[in-house]
Amino acid sequence: AGVGMAFGLAQYFIGAGRLKNVGLPPVKSNSAEDSLSASYLLQMGAVFVAAAALIYSLELYGYSWKVTWIPIAVIASLIAVVMTGAQDKLLLEDWKRLVVIGILFTFSVTFWMGFEQAGSSLNLFAQDLTDRRIFGGWEFPAAYLQSVNSLFIVALAPVFSILWLRMGKRQPSDPIKFALGLFLLSVSFVVLAYASGLTGAGKVSPLWLVVVYLLQTMGELSLSPVGLSSMTKLAPAKMISLMLGVWFLSISLGNFLAGQIAGNFEPNQDVLVGLFSNVAIVTIIAAVLLVLITPFVKKLLVKSNQNVEQ
Repeated sequence: AGVGMAFGLAQYFIGAGRLKNVGLPPVKSNSAEDSLSASYLLQMGAVFVAAAALIYSLELYGYSWKVTWIPIAVIASLIAVVMTGAQDKLLLEDWKRLVVIGILFTFSVTFWMGFEQAGSSLNLFAQDLTDRRIFGGWEFPAAYLQSVNSLFIVALAPVFSILWLRMGKRQPSDPIKFALGLFLLSVSFVVLAYASGLTGAGKVSPLWLVVVYLLQTMGELSLSPVGLSSMTKLAPAKMISLMLGVWFLSISLGNFLAGQIAGNFEPNQDVLVGLFSNVAIVTIIAAVLLVLITPFVKKLLVKSNQNVEQ
């Protein structure tokens, strides 16, 4: 990593002249439109203070914050986005793009809910139900299988980049790429559910998990870079940073839900088949639903200059 950082620093110095004014502090504006009013900041702070107070109050009534914070955080974030949009006096087309961001946000949460099982359910599957003996009996650590995703990322990222470039205008729209990612994730859990059904006869080959990670990596490459790019393309100019935060909030919520699902993991054949099958069903339904509403999403963006790639 250090060597790579050194090369990156050298590249920065060599190409610094091409950056010109990029990255320099913006010229300070004294206009009211370009500055955040004190009342706006107070209102924004009040929203999140109220959200924290509501979570605390529900905790007193026996509702765990581990559950209540999700809907409250989403609602508070939605209010913050609306308030920011009102502050910036957004046009109708800007609001339409924010609706599309909300749609992509929802499906992003669904994807990461399944994908982030890798560090929990899949790792436990590798630990308890996978035959990891190689080279005459040496059993490699279950954590080694966590590296498979990274290896596939390095190997397949250039392939996906070349594929989208070669397809040009014929490539799928961003929502369809999201749906493709969800579909591949669903197939990976179908494979995992099938492998779980074989554990009744003993531990299974690690190749099952390799196939699972391959499918999930392909799904990640279909959705993750596209999602991050969509946030910057769709967000109104003054809200790009906020929308990037919204994207990472979707990943955070997905991680949280993944942890909740992993809490049901048991090294039991029937339990695992049911658990992984349910994740497969949820993600395939999400994929189909996104395909069905893609025409609606495109219609929202038909007059936008920053629309999703058609």
